[in-house]
Amino acid sequence: MLPWLVADIRRKSERGDCGPQVQPRDVQLVLNPPFLRCVPSNNSNSSVFIFEHKAQLISRFIHNSNDLSYFAYLLRGQPDNPESEMSCHVFKACDPNQVPEVISRIRQASKSVLKEEIIPNRKPKKRFTTHKSLKCFTVGR
Repeated sequence: MLPWLVADIRRKSERGDCGPQVQPRDVQLVLNPPFLRCVPSNNSNSSVFIFEHKAQLISRFIHNSNDLSYFAYLLRGQPDNPESEMSCHVFKACDPNQVPEVISRIRQASKSVLKEEIIPNRKPKKRFTTHKSLKCFTVGR
Protein backbone atom coordinates (compact mmCIF):
# COMPACT_ATOMS: atom_id res chain seq x y z
CA MET A 1 0.00 0.00 0.00
CA LEU A 2 1.28 3.44 -0.78
CA PRO A 3 2.39 5.51 2.22
CA TRP A 4 1.29 8.70 0.51
CA LEU A 5 -2.33 7.51 0.64
CA VAL A 6 -2.20 7.22 4.43
CA ALA A 7 -0.42 10.58 4.66
CA ASP A 8 -3.10 12.24 2.51
CA ILE A 9 -5.94 10.83 4.63
CA ARG A 10 -4.12 11.90 7.78
CA ARG A 11 -3.55 15.46 6.46
CA LYS A 12 -7.19 15.84 5.42
CA SER A 13 -8.27 14.60 8.82
CA GLU A 14 -6.02 17.07 10.64
CA ARG A 15 -7.32 19.97 8.51
CA GLY A 16 -10.94 18.87 8.91
CA ASP A 17 -11.40 18.34 5.15
CA CYS A 18 -12.86 14.85 5.55
CA GLY A 19 -16.41 15.92 6.25
CA PRO A 20 -18.48 15.24 9.37
CA GLN A 21 -18.68 11.45 9.00
CA VAL A 22 -14.96 10.68 8.99
CA GLN A 23 -13.60 13.08 11.57
CA PRO A 24 -11.19 11.38 13.99
CA ARG A 25 -12.91 9.77 16.93
CA ASP A 26 -11.91 7.63 19.87
CA VAL A 27 -12.68 4.00 19.01
CA GLN A 28 -11.78 0.43 19.84
CA LEU A 29 -11.04 -2.24 17.27
CA VAL A 30 -12.51 -5.53 18.41
CA LEU A 31 -11.39 -8.73 16.72
CA ASN A 32 -13.90 -11.50 17.19
CA PRO A 33 -13.17 -13.87 14.28
CA PRO A 34 -14.20 -13.83 11.59
CA PHE A 35 -15.21 -10.20 12.16
CA LEU A 36 -13.31 -7.03 12.88
CA ARG A 37 -15.55 -4.44 14.49
CA CYS A 38 -14.91 -0.76 15.18
CA VAL A 39 -16.87 0.47 18.20
CA PRO A 40 -17.01 3.85 19.96
CA SER A 41 -14.73 3.83 23.02
CA ASN A 42 -17.27 5.53 25.23
CA ASN A 43 -20.12 3.08 24.52
CA SER A 44 -20.50 -0.09 26.57
CA ASN A 45 -23.35 -1.41 24.37
CA SER A 46 -21.79 -4.16 22.24
CA SER A 47 -24.48 -3.86 19.56
CA VAL A 48 -23.43 -0.29 18.70
CA PHE A 49 -20.62 -0.16 16.16
CA ILE A 50 -19.21 2.20 13.55
CA PHE A 51 -18.38 -0.53 11.04
CA GLU A 52 -17.83 -4.26 10.88
CA HIS A 53 -16.33 -6.47 8.20
CA LYS A 54 -14.79 -9.89 7.77
CA ALA A 55 -11.09 -9.97 8.54
CA GLN A 56 -10.35 -12.00 5.41
CA LEU A 57 -11.54 -9.11 3.20
CA ILE A 58 -8.56 -7.03 4.32
CA SER A 59 -5.95 -7.14 1.59
CA ARG A 60 -3.03 -4.94 2.71
CA PHE A 61 -1.64 -3.46 5.92
CA ILE A 62 0.74 -0.57 6.46
CA HIS A 63 2.52 0.38 9.64
CA ASN A 64 3.86 3.92 9.30
CA SER A 65 7.62 3.95 9.88
CA ASN A 66 7.66 7.72 10.56
CA ASP A 67 5.05 7.54 13.30
CA LEU A 68 4.61 4.03 14.70
CA SER A 69 1.22 4.85 16.20
CA TYR A 70 -0.37 5.10 12.72
CA PHE A 71 -1.50 2.04 10.80
CA ALA A 72 -3.93 1.35 8.00
CA TYR A 73 -5.40 -1.39 5.86
CA LEU A 74 -7.12 -1.75 2.51
CA LEU A 75 -10.50 -3.42 2.32
CA ARG A 76 -11.84 -4.83 -0.94
CA GLY A 77 -15.43 -3.83 -1.76
CA GLN A 78 -16.13 -7.03 -3.72
CA PRO A 79 -13.73 -9.81 -2.74
CA ASP A 80 -14.35 -11.87 -5.89
CA ASN A 81 -13.64 -8.95 -8.22
CA PRO A 82 -9.98 -7.86 -8.34
CA GLU A 83 -11.04 -4.66 -10.16
CA SER A 84 -13.47 -3.58 -7.42
CA GLU A 85 -12.94 -0.38 -5.47
CA MET A 86 -11.10 -0.55 -2.18
CA SER A 87 -11.44 1.54 0.94
CA CYS A 88 -8.53 2.53 3.16
CA HIS A 89 -9.08 2.64 6.93
CA VAL A 90 -6.48 4.65 8.87
CA PHE A 91 -6.02 4.49 12.64
CA LYS A 92 -3.83 6.07 15.28
CA ALA A 93 -3.14 3.79 18.24
CA CYS A 94 -2.86 5.18 21.76
CA ASP A 95 -0.01 2.74 22.38
CA PRO A 96 2.20 2.24 19.30
CA ASN A 97 3.66 -0.95 20.82
CA GLN A 98 0.29 -2.70 20.33
CA VAL A 99 0.11 -2.11 16.58
CA PRO A 100 2.30 -5.04 15.39
CA GLU A 101 0.37 -7.44 17.64
CA VAL A 102 -3.01 -6.23 16.36
CA ILE A 103 -1.92 -6.54 12.72
CA SER A 104 -0.59 -10.03 13.43
CA ARG A 105 -3.82 -11.13 15.13
CA ILE A 106 -5.99 -9.84 12.29
CA ARG A 107 -3.81 -11.71 9.77
CA GLN A 108 -3.97 -14.88 11.89
CA ALA A 109 -7.76 -14.69 12.14
CA SER A 110 -8.05 -14.08 8.40
CA LYS A 111 -5.84 -17.07 7.53
CA SER A 112 -7.75 -19.30 9.92
CA VAL A 113 -11.11 -18.41 8.36
CA LEU A 114 -9.75 -18.77 4.81
CA LYS A 115 -8.44 -22.28 5.59
CA GLU A 116 -11.89 -23.28 6.84
CA GLU A 117 -13.49 -21.96 3.62
CA ILE A 118 -10.99 -23.72 1.33
CA ILE A 119 -11.36 -27.14 2.97
CA PRO A 120 -15.14 -27.40 3.63
CA ASN A 121 -15.28 -31.21 4.00
CA ARG A 122 -12.86 -31.22 6.86
CA LYS A 123 -14.26 -31.50 10.34
CA PRO A 124 -14.40 -27.92 11.65
CA LYS A 125 -11.74 -27.12 14.20
CA LYS A 126 -12.40 -24.95 17.14
CA ARG A 127 -12.14 -21.47 15.67
CA PHE A 128 -9.53 -18.99 16.84
CA THR A 129 -11.78 -16.96 19.14
CA THR A 130 -9.50 -14.68 21.06
CA HIS A 131 -11.28 -11.42 21.68
CA LYS A 132 -8.74 -8.63 21.23
CA SER A 133 -9.40 -4.94 21.62
CA LEU A 134 -7.20 -1.98 20.70
CA LYS A 135 -7.99 1.53 21.85
CA CYS A 136 -7.23 3.95 19.02
CA PHE A 137 -8.57 6.82 16.93
CA THR A 138 -10.12 6.29 13.53
CA VAL A 139 -8.44 8.92 11.40
CA GLY A 140 -10.26 8.44 8.15
CA ARG A 141 -11.50 6.26 5.38
